[in-house]
Amino acid sequence: MIRSALHPRGARWLALALSSALLAGCGGAAGNALGQDASGSSSGAGAGSSGGSAAGNPGGAAGTGVAASGGANGGSSGATANGGTNSAAGSGAGIDLRDPAEDLGPTLRGVLFNSASPAYGVYSTSTLEKPQYYFAADGRTFTLVFRASSETDGLSFIKDYSVRLPNGDLVMYDATYQNPDTASAWGLNKDTYIATLEVNGGQGSDGRAEFVVTGVTIDDGSSKIPMAPLVALADAKSKFDLALAAKKATIDSMMADARAATQPPQGTVFSGGPDTHFGPDWTNANESLTASYRYTQREYWQKQIGQTAGTAGTPPMPIYETHNYYVEYTATYSYDASGKLTNSFDAGPTLQK
Repeated sequence: MIRSALHPRGARWLALALSSALLAGCGGAAGNALGQDASGSSSGAGAGSSGGSAAGNPGGAAGTGVAASGGANGGSSGATANGGTNSAAGSGAGIDLRDPAEDLGPTLRGVLFNSASPAYGVYSTSTLEKPQYYFAADGRTFTLVFRASSETDGLSFIKDYSVRLPNGDLVMYDATYQNPDTASAWGLNKDTYIATLEVNGGQGSDGRAEFVVTGVTIDDGSSKIPMAPLVALADAKSKFDLALAAKKATIDSMMADARAATQPPQGTVFSGGPDTHFGPDWTNANESLTASYRYTQREYWQKQIGQTAGTAGTPPMPIYETHNYYVEYTATYSYDASGKLTNSFDAGPTLQK
C-alpha cells in the first residue's frame, strides 16, 4: 500500500509513463544513439535533438524522443572522447564509458525477427506504428537500421544516420527501418530468420550504439543450421500457451486472494489486466535458439483518504491510498541448430506487490 498526494485517478500512471520515457526512452525509433531525429538532422555528433539522446546513450525503439541533457550546445563536444557522455553543462571533453568487449566485429550472427508475429507473439510495440525488424544475439537485442537505397525505401527514411566504429570514428549512412513487407530487396519477407549481418560496411561497431545493416546472409535452412526458426518459435508459443492454461486457475486464485487482502471498498474500480511479453535469443557458442515468455496479470486500484491542507495560492490536493499487485509466470524454450527442442524450464506463478 502506498499513500501519497496525487492528482485524480490516471495522473499517477501519466507521471510514471513520463518518468519511464525520460529514464529509458531517450530517443525513439525515429532517433539514433548519436542524437539524430527522424529526418537525420543534428548539430554535430551527439547534438541532442528531438527524438535523440547524447552520444553514448542509445535510443530505444519503443522510447519517447527526449532532448538530451546538454542539448545541441554541448552534444558534439561531449562526444569527442570516443562516444563519451556530455558533462553537466553540456560541454567538456566527455567521459569514455566504452567497454571494448562489447564492440561488434565486421559481422554478427543471430536471430532476426519481426517485432510482432501471430506465430510467436509480441516483442514490442513500435513508435513507427508498424512492426519492424529487431535482432538478438548472445544476450543482446538491437533495433535494426538498414542502409537505405532511396528516400522511399523501408518504413522511415533517415538522412545521414551516424554510427560509431570501434576506433571512435563516425560514419554516416542514409538509413531506414524494415519489416517483412518492405525488405524484399534484402531477401527478407518472413517474420524470423537466423542470419549473419554485415555491421557498418564490415567496419564493426561501438557496441553501445545501434549499427547500420549493410549486408544480410540467411543462415537457416543450410547444412550447418537446418532449422526453420519460425517453426521453432511457433512451437515454443504453443507449448507456452498450454503451460499457461494449466496455471490459469492458480493465477486467478492468487489474484483474488491479493485483492481480498487489500480490502477494497464496495464500488471500487479496478484497473490492469493480463500481458504477455516475448523475447528470442541466439547463442553462437552452441548455435541454439531460445524463446522466453513472461506473463503478468496485474491489478491496480486506489481510493481517496483525505487531502492536504493547502496553502495560500495552492488548493488542497487529494491524498490517495494506492494498491498495486500482480502475478507473474515465465517460461523459456531452447532449440538446437536442427530445430529440436533441447531444454525448457518455467518459474511461478508468483505474487508480486
